[in-house]
Formats: sequence, C-alpha cells, structure tokens
Amino acid sequence: MPNPRTQRLLRDDLRDVVRGELVIGDVALGACSTDAGVWERQPLAMIAPRDATDTLAVLTYASEHGISVHPRGAGLGLTGDCLGRGIVVDCSRHLRRIIETGPDQFTVEAGITVREVREALANHNHRLPGLTAEADEFTIGGWLNGQDLASVPSESGHWRTIETARLALSDGTIETLETVPLDFVDSPDTLTGPRRGLYRVANWRGSHGEFSSPSERADRALANLTDLIDRDEKTFRPQRVIAGSRGTLGILLETTLKTVPLAGYYLWAAIGFDLPERAADESRNLPEPAHLEWAELLDWRSIALASDSNTTLKSFFPEPTPATLCLRWAADDESGLRNIERRLHETFRGRSVYVRSELASSRIEHPLATPRRWVRRALSSRVGAPLPRPVFDSLTVPPDAVAGVLSQLAGASQNARLNVSVRVAPLTGRITLDPLFDPTRQLSDIPIAAWLGRLSDIVEKSGGTLWGVEPWMSRIRGSALSRRFAGTIPVWREVKASLDVAGVLNPEILPGLPRTDFSVRVLSIPAALVPAEKSVKSTESAHLTLLEPVHESTIDTYPALPILEAELTWPEDRGPQLTASACNSCGACRSLDPTSRMCPSFRGDRSESSSPRALAGLLRQVTSGTIDPTLWGSEQLKEAAEACFHCRMCRTECQAGVDISALMIEAKAAAVENYGLAPKDFWLSRVDTLARLASFFPVIANAILSHGRSRWVLEKVTGLSRHRRLPRVRRWSFIHRAEQRGWSKPRPQLPGPRVALFLDILANHFDQDLAETTVEYLKWAGVNVYVPSRQRSSGMPALVVGDLERARELVRINLRVLANAVRDGFTIVCIEPTSAMVLRDYYPRLTDDLDASLVADNTLELGTYLSGMNDRGLLPAADQALHGRIGYHQPCHLRAMNVGNPGFELVKRVPGISVEHIDRGCSGIAGPFGFSRSNFRKSLRIGYQLRSRLKGSDIEVGMTECLSCRMQMEQGLTKRSHHPVEILAMASGLKPDLRAHWNQPKPRNIIT
Repeated sequence: MPNPRTQRLLRDDLRDVVRGELVIGDVALGACSTDAGVWERQPLAMIAPRDATDTLAVLTYASEHGISVHPRGAGLGLTGDCLGRGIVVDCSRHLRRIIETGPDQFTVEAGITVREVREALANHNHRLPGLTAEADEFTIGGWLNGQDLASVPSESGHWRTIETARLALSDGTIETLETVPLDFVDSPDTLTGPRRGLYRVANWRGSHGEFSSPSERADRALANLTDLIDRDEKTFRPQRVIAGSRGTLGILLETTLKTVPLAGYYLWAAIGFDLPERAADESRNLPEPAHLEWAELLDWRSIALASDSNTTLKSFFPEPTPATLCLRWAADDESGLRNIERRLHETFRGRSVYVRSELASSRIEHPLATPRRWVRRALSSRVGAPLPRPVFDSLTVPPDAVAGVLSQLAGASQNARLNVSVRVAPLTGRITLDPLFDPTRQLSDIPIAAWLGRLSDIVEKSGGTLWGVEPWMSRIRGSALSRRFAGTIPVWREVKASLDVAGVLNPEILPGLPRTDFSVRVLSIPAALVPAEKSVKSTESAHLTLLEPVHESTIDTYPALPILEAELTWPEDRGPQLTASACNSCGACRSLDPTSRMCPSFRGDRSESSSPRALAGLLRQVTSGTIDPTLWGSEQLKEAAEACFHCRMCRTECQAGVDISALMIEAKAAAVENYGLAPKDFWLSRVDTLARLASFFPVIANAILSHGRSRWVLEKVTGLSRHRRLPRVRRWSFIHRAEQRGWSKPRPQLPGPRVALFLDILANHFDQDLAETTVEYLKWAGVNVYVPSRQRSSGMPALVVGDLERARELVRINLRVLANAVRDGFTIVCIEPTSAMVLRDYYPRLTDDLDASLVADNTLELGTYLSGMNDRGLLPAADQALHGRIGYHQPCHLRAMNVGNPGFELVKRVPGISVEHIDRGCSGIAGPFGFSRSNFRKSLRIGYQLRSRLKGSDIEVGMTECLSCRMQMEQGLTKRSHHPVEILAMASGLKPDLRAHWNQPKPRNIIT
C-alpha cells in the first residue's frame, strides 16, 4: 500500500503546480488501480493533466524524486500497462481535442477516443486504417501504444499512420518526432537528442528488414522499429517508435495521423463452417483481398449470443455452426462489390454450411460491425452466468499455421478445465482466448498459469508469440517465453535509454521479463468455500466449443461478510458483494455510443472514478479487504458514490448485469446511518414536503423561485442550482383538485378497465395540466380511473441520497393506499417512468411486506398501459390530424424497465405527425442530480447531444414521458416539450386550448 506521508508530501508539492485533478487516498485511487485485465495495483497518486505544462511538471517532479510514472488512456489494456506503484497520469479526461483536420491527415490529442475520431473523419469522408467500431472505447494514445488491432494484411501496421508524434519526456522536455530525409541525417544539427539515439539503434539493428528470422521481426513488441528507416524513400521516421511502446518511452500529447478515403459502400458477409480449422484454411481463398478491410472468425457461442441480442443478425447466422467467418469489403462503386459478392457465393457455396451477404452504405452502422457489443448486451440478461475475463492480450502465429494451432489450443483449454471464448483473425494470425469464469470462484484458484504455459509451448512450436503474459511469467514453470523475447530486451533497453532518460516511465515493463509488482484481483467471496469441481472427460478431437460447466453455482451457501450489512433486499443467489465482484472491468461502461446509455455520469466528466466499473471495483475492494474495510460507511465512500445518479442503465446494458444503482444506495445508506444527512440531502429527501408547503403559498413560492437573489440564497441553503429553470408552483395539489372534482373515490362497480393513477411530485404540484389531461384521456378511452387521495411521493429523492428511513416511511404510506386499490381490481398506472420503476423494483427491496410485491406486480407506466389497451383493441383511435415534427427522447428509467417505446409507437399513428426518435443518450438531468448546484453544468454536458438535435430547425417540439427530462429539454430553449398522452389527447379532440399553441415558441426562461 502507498505510504500516506509520501502521498501528502506529493500533494503539497504539486497541487499549486498542476492545474488538473490530483487525487490520493484509498477510495479515490481505487478507480485507477485496475484495468480491463485481472491485475490490480494501487498507485501513489493519480493526476489528470489539463495540458502539456501539467504533464511536464509531473514528469519533472517524478524524475527528481525517483517516482515511476504510468500513462493511462481508457484503461482497456489487459496486462497492467497503466498500473504501477508511482503516479498514474490519466490522459483521457482533458487531453482530447481535435487540433486540425486536413485532406489526408488530422492532428489530435492523445486522450480522444477512437469513436470521436471515426465520427470526425467520417464527416470528411475519411477513416483510419486498421480500426473498426469494436475499438471505439480506446483512446488514440492507447491504441498507438498497444498492439496492432488490424485483422487483414492490407490494414495492418498502425505505425504507418503516424506522421508526427509530440511526446513529453522524462527529462522535462517536449520532443516532436517527425519524418527526416536521410540526406540530412548525417548533418550534426539535424538529429539531436532522442532522435540521434533512435537512428543509431535503428541503423544498427537494420530496421529496414535485416533480421535473422521472420519471428524475430515479429517479436519487437515494445520497441517497434518497423520501417523507421525507409531506404526506398530515403527517409527516417522516428515517430513510428511509439507504436506498441506501452507507455514506456514518453507521454504522447498529440499526434498527426495519416488517413485514407472512406469507401462509399461496404459488402458485409458471413460464412458458416463446420469446423474452426476449416474456416481458417478457407479464409485464404477469399476474393479480392486488396479490398478486404475486416475478417474475423467467431466461435458459435459469440454467434448465438449476438443473434439473441440483435435479431437482425439472425439473417446472417441462419444455422448454428461451430465457426463463422465475418467479413467486410469496401469500394466506391456497387458494381465492384456485386462482383465480389458473386464470386464469394460461387467459391463457398459447396465448401461451407451457408453464405450470407449484404451490400450497404458505409454511412450505416451495420450490426455485423460490432458483434462483441451485441454479445455484451446478451450477457446482461444472463445474471450469474460465467463471464469472459481476459487474462492476457493475444497470441500470434503465422497465418498458414492458424488452422493447426486452433485444435491444439482447444485441447490445452480442455485439459486445464477452462471454457474459453475465441476470436481469430485468420489472415494476420492473431488469436484471442478469453476464459469464462464463474463469478463465485476466486481467480487465484483457477490454473491459469499452467494453461498459459501450455499455450506458450504450442505457440512456440508454431513460430508464434504470446503477448501480454509478463505478469504471469513468475508463475509459469519451464516456459519458453523468456527465451522467445531474449533478442528483444537489448533493443528495448537502447530505445528506452534514448527517450526515457530518467527511466521513470513504466520502468517495470520489460518484454519477456516477469512483473512481480501486481496481485491478482481478489473477489469479495470467502476463498475457502469455493465449490468443488467436477471431472471433465477427455475427447479425441478437441475443438473450440463450449464445454459443460465444470462446477455448479452455490452462491447461496456463502455467508455474508460482516463488513457489509445490506439495507436493501437482494436475491438469495446474488448479494451486494457478489454483484460487485461480477464486474470484470471490461470497460464497456466507458462507451460514448449514443445508442447506448451506459454511463451518462462518465460521459459528463470523462473521469474514471465516475464509471460503473470503478464504483463496482471500489465496493469489491472494500468488502474483500483489498483496501481498508473500515471505509465502508465513510464519508469518502459516500462522496465516491455520488457519481452515480441511478439511471440503472448498467443493470440492463452491462454484460455482468451489475446493479450499480443498488450498490451505491447501500454505500450512501451506510454513510447516512453513521453520520446522518447533510443539510442539502435532508431537504432533497423531503422535497415532496417542500412542494406541498409551496402549494399553500404559490405566489410567494413562485416569487422566490423566479428572483435572482432569493435563488442565490436558496442555492446556498439547499444546494438547488440558481441556474435551473423550474415550472411554476400551482395553488393546492392536483390530489386536492381531484377530490373537489370527485376523481379521488374508487368506483369498482363502474364498467371499463380499472386504473388507480399515481402522480408523484412534479405532476401533483407543478404540471397539473398533464395530470388533468391524463385523467380526461383515460376517461374518454373508457377507463374507470381514480386518483388515490392519500398517495405520497414515490420516495426516489430519499433513495438517491441514502435516506432509507424516509423512503421506507413513504413506502408504508403508499402501500396502504395502493395495495387496497389492487385488491379492488385496479391497476396502478404511473404518469412518470421513474415512479413505475421505484414501485416495481425498489418497493419489494425496501420492505418485506407482502403488499410490496402485490403492488409491484400490478404497476405499469402510462404508455405501457395504453399500449396494452391498444393491443387488445380497447383504445379508441386518435384520428384528428396534428401537423408538426416531434423529437422524441426515451427516458433512462423507461429504457431500464425493458418495455420498449410504447408512447412513441402510439404517437407515430397520429395523422399528420412526424416523430423522430432522438437516440442520443441521456438527457442528463437525472432527477435530483441535475437540480443541484454541483452537478448543473455536468448535467448539461451529458444532455448536449439531445439538446443540440432539439435545436434543429426541422424539430418543432420535443416529447418524452419523464417530466424532469422535459425540464432539461426546455432549459434555455424556446421549443415546448410534451408528454405522449398530451399528443394523444389533442389528436382525440380533447384539450383544444393546448392544441392552439402546442407547437408554438415559448419564452426561453419558462418551463411549461
């Protein structure tokens, strides 16, 4: 563990020098103590530099004090390259600008993600060779410093894309590496410092091709000297040395990369084979390899999971086969690709199980482009199932040896009793094997080292190499790995000495030498109670297929660790400790894909500590004893948990199904039990009471909420941001108005479907027109609806601050009202998705009252209920035309309930209406999160893409089911937003006053 005194000294020395974030302490450093592999190591400190000046200050300080520095991008490596005992420099948070875009090259900072680069280049009809959508979460710096990800020879060689590289070096200087003509190399003033040393090494080793064997040429994993000296073009390209350097030479600040034109069309194809070996052999017969941009071999497990997650893929995978070859050709004209398609079918019609192909525009993101994304989404619905946990990077063999190696690898995996998921790039010889581990087993109890030793022997005989196994080498006996890398080490030392003069940049990383500064990640389960394994029968022919599970899950036999006393009710087979341990740190939660939602909080600040994997890892570390267990229930842990605003997207999109929201509620509740509620949290958990009091004095309340000085005082007292625009408070509550109109009494004797309408705070005290519209529309549709008069807030504000005592109080009150309604035959229908989610998912977890399950089973969101009526033919048609274009946003909580877009589908049927589904991420307000002073700007950053689209001239109004999302959509805009039921009501002849101005501009500072 780091020395606390050293940490404090470092903080005192650097906090006035470095403008970026500097964090120390067990809780804060937990986020950067792991990567996507199975290793962990807590650093001394983590710094997120804002610019080159910050980076140089850190390197200078580290060199003077002999502290190691570990550059970190997205943290998606598998071998601990961004981990270490010194200072972790997180380049992904601030260093992510696009500096310049040219006709055939572009300049970016190293922390920008591959997805952002792909999207920017696509706008200029260009792309980066060798990159696909599967690498979207990587940073450019992480991609360049790691292994080449290309799957076909024509795309291979990511070092060839590097035109210039601007590095921060350990001696406190910045060096720009760029191409130099050989004619000027011998000039004394041309090559200085690092470049002179690089040229000497490259020239001495003969980087232009003079190697003793092809395997030696492939072994230069770190000091990638490929093509540094080009004798044909008479140039010296020192910038290419950073490719594959794993952060050992310098911190990449910015780089200029060469781009290639983006083809107009893609030909996507899938060829099924009865054996993986046959698929690898046949890949050499593919037509037009010069136009082939991607070729990957998937095992049947990945195919089945991807097809389950995306039904479109079933047309590509019509039959279950042991292996499928997935391909993509590119060209500017359709005729050329049609010719390739014809030759493909002619060649493989009788040599494969099936051939499927489709021609599409390169602008369309085809589902076949991201099979691993669909695999992850399919795994999210299989909670408790074995998950892939990568333990090393990959292995490479000569392409003509792939077929023979596959069966040997399968046999080695079976002998080690490991189930593995396999991906193969048969044309480049790159094979990735990811073992599948049961979440109830400690990683240290699995014979990984012996398995890797056997793989090493197989690969060595085939003339290949195992990558990223240095942390395992001290555990592997009699392996040929050290001998394999023996020729690399002297070259590496020379190159490193040329650039890293102080020797502080990832000094532990040496190719082929063991790393002993890591420990295997400890899961939060008692190691002594690991289930016994079953024997596995050997077979004569072993292929890479799914084996039968080697042990049964016995999670319910494990006693709860005394560190964590759960406040919520958890499934018997998956408590909070095992839920946290189920996260395999794959990094999918760092995705910026707008069609996925995980994780909005991370997208708002790009801080690793906000990512779900960091929060799950933090709880795992505390409950397993990796860091101080007494931190459970501390203010530090509660502060870290504040990063989660409980959208629940991780539960539905994470491949491990980790319920981060519930875990963070546990963490906050433990802190509240120990220290009580902070003033702002106290008022937030009782916002329903404040709204009720405000409704008694609406004139005074609205004056306070609209006056700048009073909002400033309110911000200081309650934490409510003075910049957040709020709707006007109405006199009395809607429940009071419903009582006056006779809508609050149940009448089960009346005909029609029975509905008890649940309002929650916003509809009850602010947007009463929506509540009234809902009741009138339901009555018009023949529904026997009433508004229970004694209902209270759903309790979500109390939940998110960890005030479970207040939440349970509200649960007890609501259950007494709603359970009786259910017993009278009424369905609980909620106007807002958040209310429905809380009633359905959290009420049974907050109390053991049987009425909680009764209410949960009979609760629906309003759109879902109306869609059900429509499916049964009970909903009258809304046939009066409305003319306008609507931008629809799906709330996160509606998405988390997996009910689709019922309101969107109903509104699409209204005559004259054009509805666009703006699938661009979370709105960012996240209920109480976006109202607070500390999170207001972050909430706007999260919802930037949604709000940008709403500003488009072709969008007239917005639409969403969530009232707080609607407030975010109207914040600072002149366009109104509506609930789907309001659109349906207007199209049914109701609400003529609303129809008169439904798509007219509103004042910018007013929330309707």
